[in-house]
Amino acid sequence: MTKNTKILDLMQRHVTECINEHSMFNSGDSVLVAFSGGPDSMALLDVLARLAPDYGLSLGAAHLNHMLRGPESDKDQAFAEGVAKQMGIPFYTKKFNVKKYKTENRLSEEEAARTVRYEFFESVATEHGFNRIAIGHNKDDNAELFLMNLLRGSGPLGLSGIPPIRDDRIVRPLMRVTRDEIMEYIQEQKLGYVVDSTNFDEKYLRNKIRLKLLPGLADQYNPRIIDALDRLATILKSEEDWINSEIESLYSQVLVAHQANRVELSIDKLIVLHQAARRRVLRKGLHHVKGDLRRITFSHVETILSLLTKGRAFTLDMPGQLRIEKAGDLLVLEKKDYPLRDTAKMEKAPVFSYTLHEPTDFPLTLQLSETGNRIEITVEDFNGDIEGLKKFGPRTACLDFARATFPLTIRSIAPGDKFSPIGMKGAIKVNRFFINEKMTRQQRSRAGVVTSQDKIAWVIGKRIAEPFKADESTLKILKIELFLA
Repeated sequence: MTKNTKILDLMQRHVTECINEHSMFNSGDSVLVAFSGGPDSMALLDVLARLAPDYGLSLGAAHLNHMLRGPESDKDQAFAEGVAKQMGIPFYTKKFNVKKYKTENRLSEEEAARTVRYEFFESVATEHGFNRIAIGHNKDDNAELFLMNLLRGSGPLGLSGIPPIRDDRIVRPLMRVTRDEIMEYIQEQKLGYVVDSTNFDEKYLRNKIRLKLLPGLADQYNPRIIDALDRLATILKSEEDWINSEIESLYSQVLVAHQANRVELSIDKLIVLHQAARRRVLRKGLHHVKGDLRRITFSHVETILSLLTKGRAFTLDMPGQLRIEKAGDLLVLEKKDYPLRDTAKMEKAPVFSYTLHEPTDFPLTLQLSETGNRIEITVEDFNGDIEGLKKFGPRTACLDFARATFPLTIRSIAPGDKFSPIGMKGAIKVNRFFINEKMTRQQRSRAGVVTSQDKIAWVIGKRIAEPFKADESTLKILKIELFLA
């Protein structure tokens, strides 16, 4: 048996085992292969073409030109079309301005590209009758995603890796194959491929992990690190599936009522659950009303659960037009069909808004997940010692509690924001105030304010507004402290 035959047999065996283990195909399936023209998709298309007669499959290839690399993107599109034509496989392609989509939808470039790519595959599959979409993710991709999510502080779901099959439609037959095996297969079978130059741009976390972290781990700690991380992700995926089946029962016990965009949960039944179960049940409710959990972080979930123990009613506005409200013995999760605040003209990310519509028990802690900072709010009796307040630095605001009326909102800066800094008679634009304070552009983009009935009471970490300052007549102070990440 020649080396060429060994590599071919190895690849076909790995792919066949993956297909059979996860029941990816049935005889007569039409499979649309996501075909960028890179090594992974090239190997996937070639292997599936060889295996198609055994499984009774018909194939098609789809290529989305993201228009991110100018002429290079056009060359990749032409290459992919030429390969499909040579193999006699139907080819579907489209150009899409990802940069424009990214700006319009306030997404990262990676997230925007992924969103439009999958939407394109789905539209082609629906229009042309493909009931499976095959993606070229492999064992290395799984390890890279594990480390990305680990570094971001993800929970078990994020660490459970890439599912070999999703929604009985998206399939990943190369999940048992390493990138080294793919490159060896490509070379031995003399297959052409294109190289995406952005794969070497280390401004992307995934690339830094691929080019630096994983090679370092393999060299210094475990030469089989890819296999180890893939195995751990597989174990976590299995356990995550089991836990979710258990959560289904708990969720049905806590659920009081649900509609398409609204869920009501029993607070009494929720708070008696184990802490881990509380988080998962709440996340399941949030996912139901929002449709996904994008921009909903661990800190958001912890803030909601901590407020449940405070006794009084509250309302929180969160990303994705979500409004969270404690109404009697119910926790109401609702997605509104209108923006909860006008973010169309907001400054660049991070954008955040946390609103308390009614007084709540204190102390209160809010995690600003978008900036990583923490806010702590307390109410304290005041003895009229104005000089004593000066011992606090700029990261602590002591406001007159009687003047700081609700709703109280902690949010990012909005264009046109104005306030009257303590000691000044007139108002000044917040951005002008930042310039005067010699704050950098990055510092300004991450700044925030506390507003009381839509009036700025404190530019967080900088200056109290004159109308909200404590004086000799103050009986109680609202103390707000900023803790940096």
